[in-house]
Amino acid sequence: MAARKKAGLLAKRTYRMGARAEAAAETGRKILRATMESYRERFYDQVSLEDIAERAGVTVQTILRRYSCKDDLRSHFDDGQRTT
Repeated sequence: MAARKKAGLLAKRTYRMGARAEAAAETGRKILRATMESYRERFYDQVSLEDIAERAGVTVQTILRRYSCKDDLRSHFDDGQRTT
């Protein structure tokens, strides 16, 4: 190993897909939780993606990558409520 270290041939640290997948899943849970909380406080028409993003601690772009629009987010939220 010392010879490889001197030659600058250290093996790269492995990328852990499991950790990334869990982080992505947690982001999804935060978005759905923020959606649910927002809808408890206000009507659908009064809740913006900006409100949800701020509450979830993400950007609007993050929400739009996962859900194409507010209606899509709502349908995923509704699906989640029916299964839990």
